[in-house]
Amino acid sequence: MKKLISLFTTLCIVFGVFGAFTVFAEDTDITEISTLAQLEAFRDDVNSGNTYEGKTVRLTADIDMSEKYGEGRESWTPIDTFAGTFDGNNHIISGFYAYTEEEYGFASFFNMVTGTLKNLNVEGVVIGNHPYDCAVAGIARCLGANAQMLNCLFEGTVKNPNYVAGGLVSDNGGLISGCRFKGEVVY
Repeated sequence: MKKLISLFTTLCIVFGVFGAFTVFAEDTDITEISTLAQLEAFRDDVNSGNTYEGKTVRLTADIDMSEKYGEGRESWTPIDTFAGTFDGNNHIISGFYAYTEEEYGFASFFNMVTGTLKNLNVEGVVIGNHPYDCAVAGIARCLGANAQMLNCLFEGTVKNPNYVAGGLVSDNGGLISGCRFKGEVVY
């Protein structure tokens, strides 16, 4: 009986330790987002300096932004420098609205991406007021040299009355594959 209890205790310790380690690793490497509040918290975390390098962010539901963001309401502040993988999981972010009146202000869903964006679908309006290239875009203002945008879609309107605007990206130094833009670009 002592041997059986000892074996059982040993197995519990071994499986408990390894099981806890596996769960811990999964929890720290993947962030799941299903609400606008969670999306905003993620954006604020990135904008405070967390680049999410080596981590994955995954949408688990469609998100409608239209009740908070839009003309006469708030404008989306772009997600700044993102170095991880953002998997839209083929969900739709609708009602997206980014606008800047600042002469050198940026308007987009992401500002700078050095990681990977994939399966991200955004529907909305982006309006900028920047006199130079690379400032206004539907999904990402800038893709860095090693960045990737895979199977993404922006549907809507992108405007920059002073200069160039990009339907998906304004400044691309990376790879764009399988992506589409559906709508109007005005500059």
